Amino acid sequence: MINIITAKIEHIEQVCALQIKLCEEDCPDYELPDLKILETGIIQSTLDGNYLIAMDQDKVVGVLRHQRLFSDWNAEIRVFIDGIFVLKEYRNRGICTELFQVLFSLFDGQVCDYQLGVHSGNTNAMKLYKKLGFTSENYELLTKWNNAILKNKD
Repeated sequence: MINIITAKIEHIEQVCALQIKLCEEDCPDYELPDLKILETGIIQSTLDGNYLIAMDQDKVVGVLRHQRLFSDWNAEIRVFIDGIFVLKEYRNRGICTELFQVLFSLFDGQVCDYQLGVHSGNTNAMKLYKKLGFTSENYELLTKWNNAILKNKD
């Protein structure tokens, strides 16, 4: 049985491993992030309570990072979601949907919206996000990449 919980410090190593796998899948042309910098950021996000994880007994099999943000155009709180990943052998079991359902219940009635970005070629993720009620109507997330930091593999 899969349990969805808020990550704790003892999960850092496994969360880092999943985020590295996410980078390998989503950005195969780029160098992997520095593990020490990644770990430091994940520790801070974990201390802030910003990671939900899917656990299969003592193994982290899925992760979703979220961050509360203040929306100055409507003076409301929104939640930005990223770092969503489920191990391949655990996909198509509803784990990602469960992660989102727990997230939605955490913020029920407290936020004006939820936002996330998705790589344009990730059609499976897009289908899931649309099923969960996400839409691209009236809003588009644009990215300016810093190629001095994000280095192509040579």
